[in-house]
Amino acid sequence: MWSGLPQLLVFPLLPPLMRRLDPRLLIAIGTGFFIARCWIDDGLSHDVGRDQLILPQVLRALGQPLFVVPLSQLATAGLSPRDTVDASALMNMTRNLGGSVGIAVLSAMVARREHWHVSVIAETVTHNALRTQKHLAGFAARIADPALAQDRTVAALAAQMRRDALVMAYADGFWFVGVGLALSLALILFLRWAPAATTA
Repeated sequence: MWSGLPQLLVFPLLPPLMRRLDPRLLIAIGTGFFIARCWIDDGLSHDVGRDQLILPQVLRALGQPLFVVPLSQLATAGLSPRDTVDASALMNMTRNLGGSVGIAVLSAMVARREHWHVSVIAETVTHNALRTQKHLAGFAARIADPALAQDRTVAALAAQMRRDALVMAYADGFWFVGVGLALSLALILFLRWAPAATTA
């Protein structure tokens, strides 16, 4: 809902905005919303609640039409009707291909970062550490059988470490995407704008 409703409010405003503003400015604003969304989620932890995820979803919903629609217009501006169909098909294919490659790269990066975070956490969680002993004792106090308590407390601690490492890895992924989008803002300067195409 939070990803869809804001877009319904933005889409009717796009035609007048695109008649009055440089489409490249709208693309930059939309990208800025995406960057803000990524950097908010850079601070993810397992304690984040549903209410705290609403603002990033709204920012993404506001940024998507401001980014996609003007970019599609600039991609086909000045082309003949016959070429416009080919350009639109090529853009859709490129977008799908880029999305597939991006998902694959991010999935690999999240997996590698998860392993890295687990190793870093494991270096600080030693059996001799007082905080670790206190943590394990809290788990063990709930189980009567000492042998079973040992196994379950170690398994519970390992699960918490993997959970925290996975959340940190996803936060790293959001940071990576945010930096990539920030760097891509420079490419907007190379987009050609045909003002006559925005007066329709």
